[in-house]
Amino acid sequence: MKPSEPLSDLINDAVRRAVAEHVAPLIAELKRLPRTEPVPAPVPGAERFVSMSELCQRLGVNRSTLLRREKAGKLPARKTFPDGRVGWTASQVDDWFAQAREGTDPERNAELAARISH
Repeated sequence: MKPSEPLSDLINDAVRRAVAEHVAPLIAELKRLPRTEPVPAPVPGAERFVSMSELCQRLGVNRSTLLRREKAGKLPARKTFPDGRVGWTASQVDDWFAQAREGTDPERNAELAARISH
């Protein structure tokens, strides 16, 4: 049995009001959230990416100090990855830590060794 036109109109109006009252604010809130880029899936056999924030955390320094050390040649140069990210490979960082441990300043070596240990 087909509903009568007035009843159908009342139902449609009620649905529109409910959507406007409940769903529209949710959509507006979702639009205000920051958009995040999807993290690419790791490629088997590919190097792990190390970001500047991760390296800062591992070294216990801020971004400015890290950039200053990189400019002075005390860090390996960053690479641009195929997906556009800029950072280091895990092997670069590990090699750099190993070289730093073998340095001539025992106090500095102890400090680095403490920071490298996770």
